[in-house]
Amino acid sequence: MFGYIRPYNLELKLRELNEFRAFYCGICTSLHTKRYITKFLLMYDSVFYAILLTALSGKKLSYKKRFCSLTLKRVVYFQSDEIDEAARDFILLLKYKLLDDFNDERGIFSYLTYFLARFLGSSDNSEVFESLEDELKRLLSEFSEMEKQKVPSVEKLGKKFGEIVALFFKGIKGASDEQLRLLSDFSIKLGEYVYVLDTFDDLERDIRKGRYNPLIYEYGYSPDKSIDEFISYLKPKIRKYVRRLIVDIINLYNQLELKTYKSLLDNVIYFGLEREMERVLSRKRKKSDIGILGI
Repeated sequence: MFGYIRPYNLELKLRELNEFRAFYCGICTSLHTKRYITKFLLMYDSVFYAILLTALSGKKLSYKKRFCSLTLKRVVYFQSDEIDEAARDFILLLKYKLLDDFNDERGIFSYLTYFLARFLGSSDNSEVFESLEDELKRLLSEFSEMEKQKVPSVEKLGKKFGEIVALFFKGIKGASDEQLRLLSDFSIKLGEYVYVLDTFDDLERDIRKGRYNPLIYEYGYSPDKSIDEFISYLKPKIRKYVRRLIVDIINLYNQLELKTYKSLLDNVIYFGLEREMERVLSRKRKKSDIGILGI
């Protein structure tokens, strides 16, 4: 359930592309000091989060250089408290995603993800972080219970996942009450967008493996139906639903007080969301987030 919030590189100027890479490498650098192996699992969603936190703070970051063990060359990167926070929260979400994958699969590979999740542990022992983790576990428990009950509504689960995403925007420093409200609504819609696309993306695999997927129950798939026909039937419905979410996301985004790196965020919101929706609906394979030259 990661990797759907990404830029559209053909619309990025060279300066913007370099800035995006510096944010990406900045999170990778921060992860290197926390849990080295997590840098191999880095996703674009966390990069967007880091840019958004930075844009809200008004900071303009300076390029730094280091040798990258993944690309085997020197790279430029950004370093800031906002990037470290995005890396920390990424580790937290990754930990519970891996545990959820283990509970869903219980196969040989899933045991590897389980031990990796246990290895991740907590990257912060502060009271604020512990409170965040407790709230995250509560929301994930509610989300898991909805899945166990096989709730036949992608919208209900999408909104619950949106609450999980919104959890990470509650403690933005220096934001007014109105901005915090907008950020909450914005992140809930963004989380719902991610969940709907992920659910459609996984639909064929879930049907073949006999796993729960709200679209199966909401739209009445049965084994005597062709999977391709069922997916084709759903496409216009999902497109209409996701486009409505994108409109809501853009309206809320336009009200945020962004002080720096707005052009990067504009690219993701105005171009990236629509492009990613069409990629998912066309059932094209998602490019790996490993190595940002493949944006």
